[in-house]
Amino acid sequence: MKFNQKNLIIGSFISMTACYGSAFVLAQGKSNDFKNLENVEKIYENQKNVNLNIVVLDAHVLIQQAQNNIVTINIKKIAPFCNLEITNNAGEIYVDYQKGDNWLENKRGCKAEIKISLPKNSSIATKIVSGRTEITGEYSSLDLKAVSGDLSFNGQSENLNIKSVSGEVKVQGFHKNLNAKSVSGDIDIKYSNILSGDILATDTVSGNVKIIIPKKTELNYSFKSVSGQFKLHEAFVSNNAKFTIKSKSVSGDVNVNSY
Repeated sequence: MKFNQKNLIIGSFISMTACYGSAFVLAQGKSNDFKNLENVEKIYENQKNVNLNIVVLDAHVLIQQAQNNIVTINIKKIAPFCNLEITNNAGEIYVDYQKGDNWLENKRGCKAEIKISLPKNSSIATKIVSGRTEITGEYSSLDLKAVSGDLSFNGQSENLNIKSVSGEVKVQGFHKNLNAKSVSGDIDIKYSNILSGDILATDTVSGNVKIIIPKKTELNYSFKSVSGQFKLHEAFVSNNAKFTIKSKSVSGDVNVNSY
């Protein structure tokens, strides 16, 4: 199987950044001095099956499990060019830039710290260029995207999709379907438990993948790469296994260890 590495790297970069439109270009502009910090807090009660959507250029996003179906959103932002808007329409919550005359400058100069508490089984979607995204808890689905920002999740989910260009990806817990893609960033995944039918798919260019699974886990796998290697340590390979790993890379290695 032949790969054109140059075209593949460029193609991967474009596909990873396409969801941001012009956001990646704006991130290269000079940021301000981050003066005049403001705090904004919103509390929504009696929330179930919440869908959270976040679109920010540069932010530290911290999401954790809430209790009693109460959603809390706290934003530490920079004025005047960080006018983040919070909207809630029947449980569909958006944290995005406020549209207006200074919309372009608003995005260019904005950096924020965003802390959110969400009820169990909510859905989360984030698009962040730089900064960090840290999520803990139990959620129905997560769709996390970043360019240079790091992404981490510790918890449980039915469906977890992560895409990063150069940021690190770290995942712990139990996940029914996990898809992790990166161009040059490394991917670290540790399973606390594996059930029948669980599938892990990884796709990297030069980034390495480290997978840690419980001892005596039976698995089957497929691996496609130009120069990378797939290494198994203390794992049981079986064609009838209930856990499947599907990995692709150009030069990145995949290591599977047990604990």
